[in-house]
Amino acid sequence: MGLNYWKQRRKEFRKNTHNRCFICRDNRNLDTHHKRYKNKKGESILFNERHQDLRLLCRTCHFKIHKYNLKEYLTNNIIKRRELRDFLKKLG
Repeated sequence: MGLNYWKQRRKEFRKNTHNRCFICRDNRNLDTHHKRYKNKKGESILFNERHQDLRLLCRTCHFKIHKYNLKEYLTNNIIKRRELRDFLKKLG
């Protein structure tokens, strides 16, 4: 179930997000990023992800989000997409 489910879920998610990186809007080398792996009760959400649990990111932005430990910005929507994009550009 797992692999087939994930392939289908990822395909639907990409279609719904217009196959563009959430941050820079690039459409190449895209990864589906999990904003979280557990719900508020601490239960796994894997294979039961909601649209809002995921973000489509290009590899460059995905790498920077993890490298600079900025995952909370995607989880809590603390800052706007443009501000995050500009911030990541400054980081290089």
